Amino acid sequence: MTATARRTVPSSLSMYPSSARVTDHFLGGDDHFGIDRVLANAVARTAPYWQLSIMINRAHAVWATEQLTRQGFEQFLDLGCGYPPPWSRDLRDRTNWPLHQVVRRIRPEAAFVSVDSDPLVSVHARAAHAAGAAGDATFVAADATDVADLLGSPTLARLDMHRPIAVLLHDVLPWITDTHHVTTAMRALRTALPPGSALSLTHATADLHPLVVSEVADLFATAGLPWAPRPRRTIAHLLGDWPLLGRGLVPTAQTHRGHRLHQSPPWTSAAYAAIALHPRRSTESR
Repeated sequence: MTATARRTVPSSLSMYPSSARVTDHFLGGDDHFGIDRVLANAVARTAPYWQLSIMINRAHAVWATEQLTRQGFEQFLDLGCGYPPPWSRDLRDRTNWPLHQVVRRIRPEAAFVSVDSDPLVSVHARAAHAAGAAGDATFVAADATDVADLLGSPTLARLDMHRPIAVLLHDVLPWITDTHHVTTAMRALRTALPPGSALSLTHATADLHPLVVSEVADLFATAGLPWAPRPRRTIAHLLGDWPLLGRGLVPTAQTHRGHRLHQSPPWTSAAYAAIALHPRRSTESR
């Protein structure tokens, strides 16, 4: 985290762990505090493969975003964006690129809006904008599941609701434990999105390693971070009747074979992933 950003962070926020900061720690970043490292280390002792699962999820997010961009999408909404990945000297590894940069590399004119409710993510995002590091990407501090308020936000006016939008929901919904609320929010989102839109989803599950994931969930809950990995059938329900691309809803490591991380055994994913397309095609070009 930059010195400028640190000076604006309320000290109370460093007293409690954050899911975004724990993820940042696993990815090798420095936007976290001691309390986040304590929790991350406890998770790693319980599930030694957990850092790998975080890296697989991140690699999938980049791959999925790139695929959607190459398919012609010019509008992106990243819900629960978290921190940008830590900078890497190896610029050939796009896993370390912020998703808006992945998009802009292919379509410089694309509109990209990021959303997160974490106060420290907001601090980081605003500092990046002030320093000119975010390009013309837009950040909105909001709850990703408050669909009506979110889509009615003036900040989202740069997205044309009459043209297809690619929505990114990577490792977001497990942190909302009320399944009814999640199901209602996803239904509202699918209803609001224009024809031709897409949903890229990753979601934690206990299906692939039940006992260990249950212990991890207990660690998160004890730390004040309720976490709800869900079974495949529940995750599939969140996508409604939208057709799935490629291999469908599968462990994240099985979505493609283009990255070394996706040669890992399926259970190391600890999550499912899918890209779903609006059942109605757009009448306009993307």
